[in-house]
Amino acid sequence: MADRELSIALERYDRHVPFFMGTVAQPEGVTLKPLEVGMAPPRRDGIDRHRRMFQDNEFDICEQSFSSYIIATSRGAPYTAIPIFPRRLFSQNHIFVNRNSGIEKPEDLVGKRVALRSMQTTMSVLALGDLSSEYGAPWRDINWITETSEVLPIDHAGVSVDRAPEGRRIGDMLVDGEVDAMINPHPPPRVLQSTDKVRYLFPDRRARALAYHKKHGYYPIMHIMVFQNRVVEE
Repeated sequence: MADRELSIALERYDRHVPFFMGTVAQPEGVTLKPLEVGMAPPRRDGIDRHRRMFQDNEFDICEQSFSSYIIATSRGAPYTAIPIFPRRLFSQNHIFVNRNSGIEKPEDLVGKRVALRSMQTTMSVLALGDLSSEYGAPWRDINWITETSEVLPIDHAGVSVDRAPEGRRIGDMLVDGEVDAMINPHPPPRVLQSTDKVRYLFPDRRARALAYHKKHGYYPIMHIMVFQNRVVEE
């Protein structure tokens, strides 16, 4: 009997290179077909990994957004995750402010225009929670600008959420002063290079992240590995 082929969609991280090189031992009776699928171009097998899994059910196994997985399964979607975490990030490393915004501390974000990839992006969820619970900046009092549509529909009632203009990237909007701040797990090169116009909200972000870890005892999870339930059952 031929092995069961299972597609597995992964981002192009160093830790996933062995899959793409074919050096990972195959499970008995299974052949894994690794696909390099990212969230932004270019990637060998395309982009929009989260949407292609949660909306199109395209992959057997998929590296997925933790927050979208929680939303999907809470609504009865047929997925099962396993405790493998390909991506972990601290929010303290991913909040950027325009130097002319007048933002000096987290509380100054209240009433400002802050850009996100989407409200549902796991880094967004983590950062909004951290701003409110750790730093005294209630996220419902901030004006949010999103770059992309949500992978799964969510209710924005009672919160100021607007879409960025068509064709505009939130990194460029931050550098050009169209937004006051940005939270982004993938800060674009222009943001990182424009140190004359942009800085991190937390200049001591490493110390902040270590203090957060010491206080809470965990390194926040961004991505998990998600299986189609039919694969688990088989």
